[in-house]
Amino acid sequence: MKNLCLILFAIIIAGGCNPFGEDQNDINAKKKIHHQEKIQSNDCDKTELIRVREILVYKFNNSKAIYFETGMNIDANGSPHAFHPNNIGLDDLKNAGKPGNWFGIVTDNNESTGIPFIQNDTNPAPGYFISCTSLIDKTFNIKDPRRYINSEMVPYIALPPEVMNTADINVGDIAFVYNKSNNKMLFGIFADVSPIDKIGGGSIALANGLGINPDARKGGIEDGIIYLIFPNSGNHKPKSIHEIDSLGAELFNDWGGMNRWKNCLLQSKSLN
Repeated sequence: MKNLCLILFAIIIAGGCNPFGEDQNDINAKKKIHHQEKIQSNDCDKTELIRVREILVYKFNNSKAIYFETGMNIDANGSPHAFHPNNIGLDDLKNAGKPGNWFGIVTDNNESTGIPFIQNDTNPAPGYFISCTSLIDKTFNIKDPRRYINSEMVPYIALPPEVMNTADINVGDIAFVYNKSNNKMLFGIFADVSPIDKIGGGSIALANGLGINPDARKGGIEDGIIYLIFPNSGNHKPKSIHEIDSLGAELFNDWGGMNRWKNCLLQSKSLN
């Protein structure tokens, strides 16, 4: 009996048939598949963080990353051409506020009650107001349009304060944004805080990159945009497009890359 056991053990080690009816390679393969399925399942596990109107915001259980799916409103803030006293800017002047309550443009006392600055001949768009963003470049003074993140040039997202606070997200953090209608994707930076309950905002440059109508007055898209955001991934400072792409690619790959994206976020059941 002892010799028989030794023979069977030798056969198994040598890669021969399992005497119990299953090839050892098949067993190993099944274990590997089961292990991969377990990892993929864990990767997709999520917890609901907050509901903004009807939009659910989730956090992955084994990651800081959060995501949600909604449409995209076009945010022109930061563009030198965003707002004009005669309302001929890229965006409707009502989205910058009104006298005594300005919130989208820079004023002389840096308060909503101040008098708006108007760009002069040395600025990119003389006669236009100076449109501001929540993320700023402190190396420029408040009257310099370069202090703010130009919506026409930089792909950025806008988030409401309740999402920021719940998910511990700060301006300057990095996001991966995907358009389900055409499979276009782009990295962006969180550069503007939107009003409470207004979720799903993106810059003109982000919309262009995703194949979305970039018109701040009548563009955007109602649904089909997935936002994957990496909390605490920035340093509260602006970044060049190259820096956004480079850091975004690193964060996305560390998170799990396209395999995890396809498994967890391109399956309809995984988004609900």
